[in-house]
Amino acid sequence: FEQRFTNLLERFSANGVKDFMFKAAKRALRSVRRRGMLAPEDAKSIRRTAFGKAQLDSDRTRLSTEAVTGIDGDIPIQPIQSALVKFAQNEAASPDEMQAARQAQEVQRAAAKPSAASAKSSSSGAPDLTPEIDEPDAPQGFLWKPYSESDGNLVVLLPPSWKGIQKAVIRTPNGNVYDGRNTGIHNGDRVHFRFSQPGREFPPGSTVEVTMNDGSVRKVTVQNTAYRVV
Repeated sequence: FEQRFTNLLERFSANGVKDFMFKAAKRALRSVRRRGMLAPEDAKSIRRTAFGKAQLDSDRTRLSTEAVTGIDGDIPIQPIQSALVKFAQNEAASPDEMQAARQAQEVQRAAAKPSAASAKSSSSGAPDLTPEIDEPDAPQGFLWKPYSESDGNLVVLLPPSWKGIQKAVIRTPNGNVYDGRNTGIHNGDRVHFRFSQPGREFPPGSTVEVTMNDGSVRKVTVQNTAYRVV
């Protein structure tokens, strides 16, 4: 975990990722869980404890953005002292509080949902500012990028460990199938499949179905199709 967290922390910080420390910790924990080094229930317990202990104000549905004051001491040290006191006093978040936090995040994401105009600006070479969401069942190295820089349409990057890929399609919940176009291996030794429409045009619950050369099929279901899913 420490090695993965350190690498992600450096990369996210260098790339200017918002809330990079929180996202690096979350991604590192997910990596450890997916490798079978941590049971799913233990991972949930760690997240509840970390989320609950990190609260600095009375709103336990989101991480605090302002330091709590009111503790005697030198002003430069005061925010650190306040945070340590709150950490000691706080309890781990309950399952209900975590659910409320997820619902609050969904409201924020819905408000920031990219429009067709923002997709066009992304395709013109502007930085990709599409909100990112963690899909718990997505394998490490998978990326659903709803608006590519080249044409504004969906591109799916498959894990580098997936060798011998024959084809990839997207199957929607109502049974429609969309063929992906293999454009080669890029970005960390990952095969890219491009599609003819933006990610937001696919309904929630669409599934990426990847057929391997041995005939086996690997699937990743995406619920939040308008977001970068990792």
